[in-house]
Amino acid sequence: MPNRRELVEAIAEALHPVSANQLPAVCTRLGLREGTVDEAMSSKRTYVRTRLEGLPDADVVAFGARVMVERPTLTLKKTLDLLTSDAQHSITALTRDALLDELFLMGGSATHRATSGSTWSTTMTGNGRTFTVITSA
Repeated sequence: MPNRRELVEAIAEALHPVSANQLPAVCTRLGLREGTVDEAMSSKRTYVRTRLEGLPDADVVAFGARVMVERPTLTLKKTLDLLTSDAQHSITALTRDALLDELFLMGGSATHRATSGSTWSTTMTGNGRTFTVITSA
């Protein structure tokens, strides 16, 4: 599960291609407090990190979602997906693979297919039971 620092870094990465001259205006329009072009010229990543620093976690997630609409990146998408999914029922691909290995050792079978984008559905059958596991790549 990603933490706040990873989300902030993903947001800074997504905004990095924006010109330092335009970054203050873009960030302000998306909901961050104002800053100067000089600050952005010094370091665009630090400019973004500094403005996200004092915000509550929920506001950082909301800001990340707004950035995702305008400046989508795979890293930001994956980070937001993991932070906003039902994490208590999520398993990693590594855990899914370990489960499949154990199931096969017990004589079970499984079907594994992509459902959408980077999401996979695995249906496993063994010992008279069937269950489905959804994972993100």
